[in-house]
Amino acid sequence: MHLWVQDEPPESLRVEAVPVTELEHIEVETNAIPPATTKKPNFLVTVFRVMKNPALRMLILAMICVGWVREGLLSWYTSYLEDVLSVPVGSPFFTITSTGITLGGMGGGWVSDRFFNSNRVMVLMIYFVVEGLAVFVFSTTVNPVLAAICITITATCLFGCLTLVVGCAAADFAGKDDAGTATGVLLFFR
Repeated sequence: MHLWVQDEPPESLRVEAVPVTELEHIEVETNAIPPATTKKPNFLVTVFRVMKNPALRMLILAMICVGWVREGLLSWYTSYLEDVLSVPVGSPFFTITSTGITLGGMGGGWVSDRFFNSNRVMVLMIYFVVEGLAVFVFSTTVNPVLAAICITITATCLFGCLTLVVGCAAADFAGKDDAGTATGVLLFFR
């Protein structure tokens, strides 16, 4: 748990550069990369290097869980509100939920910067707890107003998590050289 409450990721979780001599047997021929003074590792080597990072493996697991809830929410909340709670399509409940989706990412980044000194992990923990509570309340309510509020809170937390994990936390843990690859790997599991 110590990993998740630090301001900066520990150096032990940053990916170390692989010496070029170890990469020569994996090198792929390409003319797209201009010759440089230092040899950059190929795609597969970079992906495997990113996947060795335990923090990024945990982020992948988080992405799978967030994606599972997100797909369920986005695929079924309109049908649920209409069929089970008799909320007509086009009512303000649907607009409110869409607003939560929009504000989630921006709000999460702002809260991270403003209140937690850009410590995104703390905001993620808060989002996950609030999201879990909102899903629980949503699953037990028959009140359309409360259901719409819970869906909005869940959507806000879900999309805030996606933005913070994919856009920021991956870059934090992967380091400057592998930030783009780490982001792409996380998006693959979304």
